[in-house]
Amino acid sequence: MSKPAVVLLRPGDHALVARLQESCFSDPWGMDGVARTVAMPGVFGLIARVTSAAGRTPVGFALARVAADEGELLTIGVLPAWRNQGLAGRMLVTAMSRACALGARSMLLEVAENNSAARALYARRGFNIVGRRIGYYRRPPAAAVDALIMRVVLPAPMEKHR
Repeated sequence: MSKPAVVLLRPGDHALVARLQESCFSDPWGMDGVARTVAMPGVFGLIARVTSAAGRTPVGFALARVAADEGELLTIGVLPAWRNQGLAGRMLVTAMSRACALGARSMLLEVAENNSAARALYARRGFNIVGRRIGYYRRPPAAAVDALIMRVVLPAPMEKHR
């Protein structure tokens, strides 16, 4: 199989994102939640696909948005068999670059305090903790987990030369 290609989400791909979320998370948004999110102004998505003799197989996704000069990573996921291979980092950098190109000067995200792998990924990409939402993630029967709000300043896009 080839190295996964990260491409922009196409119209109608929300069902694909919903299926990927179900394979990545214990609390997916569902088809309606993904469709509502993708339809919001400023939202863009990424799909990671591998190409093989069997065709193109989706293995990861990210959804983000830009409002005014701020980007936000809404969700990112990689299928379990494709984790720990740098794909989440590639999608994150692609989302950051796209947000920057759309006018964002910073990017925010929320991550569960106990998600050490994701926190390390974000820290490696320059995100710093700027806030906390107490008991934000509620996944019964487990105790609620705080969300850490992380932020990174994005580089200014290069000015076009005339």
